[in-house]
Amino acid sequence: MIIGDVYFPRKGDAQQACRDLLYRYPPGSVIDDPSDEAFLHDLLELHQDAAGKRGVGIDHFEVRLTEEFHQPGFFIIRVDGTVTDFSFLRCLTPATHRDRVLTAMRRAVKDQVVAFKQEALAEDGTAVCAITDAVVTAADIHVDHHDPDFLALAQDYAAEHGGFEAFGIVNGDGVIGAEFADPATRDAWAEHHRDSAQLQITSVQANLSLRRRRRHPGSDRPETPRE
Repeated sequence: MIIGDVYFPRKGDAQQACRDLLYRYPPGSVIDDPSDEAFLHDLLELHQDAAGKRGVGIDHFEVRLTEEFHQPGFFIIRVDGTVTDFSFLRCLTPATHRDRVLTAMRRAVKDQVVAFKQEALAEDGTAVCAITDAVVTAADIHVDHHDPDFLALAQDYAAEHGGFEAFGIVNGDGVIGAEFADPATRDAWAEHHRDSAQLQITSVQANLSLRRRRRHPGSDRPETPRE
């Protein structure tokens, strides 16, 4: 793999170089080393929406905490003052359109998942795992889709509406991933999810165990991990 004029024997080596650069700067820092800045310009060229990320032009790069995951990430500050972030993993392994639609689908129903979790918590901040019956704290809780799981629900919905390719997707500023281009499409999917999804509270350990066991028609991979 080549990023600019830097050759990496393996993709993993390129990923590690990106992580090393990311964690050299504490959140809130401007990436001011010229070689690091040049590397990020070259890295961004590999992004499937590089032009959209650049916008009117890049003033500089920063490391900030991402709003969604609260983890350090690369941010672009454009010459007009607008800001967006980008995932170095997406630069090194661009997502398929199907992957991007699934990301948009998860993002569109995130408020439903968060609300379900909040409603399940007792006054002391605990809940009961639906799989093990163990009492778990808020920090150890996952919300799981079951009967059907999320991927099956999303795939069936997509099939009924022309397939994944029928959904328009855009990259939003400050958002790593994708969103529906049409708000009406987003709202229709969210309403379907509200009517059809079966959610349950699980512990982190039980949820991961479920993911390892799950397989889906036409796929030899586990369910797409949560965002």
